Amino acid sequence: MYDLIDQPAAALANGSRLVLWAMRGWVGALSRGFCPPATLAPAFAKLKLLPVLPHLHRVMTLLNDDPRTQIALAAIELPYITEDEALLLGLWRDVAAGREQAARGLLGLMVAGDAVTPIFDAMARAVAQLTIAQLVPTGLATCPHGTAS
Repeated sequence: MYDLIDQPAAALANGSRLVLWAMRGWVGALSRGFCPPATLAPAFAKLKLLPVLPHLHRVMTLLNDDPRTQIALAAIELPYITEDEALLLGLWRDVAAGREQAARGLLGLMVAGDAVTPIFDAMARAVAQLTIAQLVPTGLATCPHGTAS
């Protein structure tokens, strides 16, 4: 997670960049009084990623509904990754890498215990669909040493 804070969003691998855009878009739509899935659906359809959208929506809804969660996401056009976004992107990366215990542990600090499994499961389903599309949320496209992060 710490490797992502204040990094340019453009430095993210394609899957993580898509997840960041979708999370920001979801929050932006909700804040403007629009239905997030309806707002995001045209772009997801164009990318042939509609199967990802219900799972992403579930993740964001459950995070948004938990009063313990005070996550702030930036506007879509912000060129860098904020702290809360880095936290969420790290979570997506953990799920994609099969680090279930780490992901569940972090979720347990963020939300009520009964929300951990539904959020994790929705993230895992979204990651499975993103993997099929070769858009695994892996974090930064490359780390400083030139290897995948």
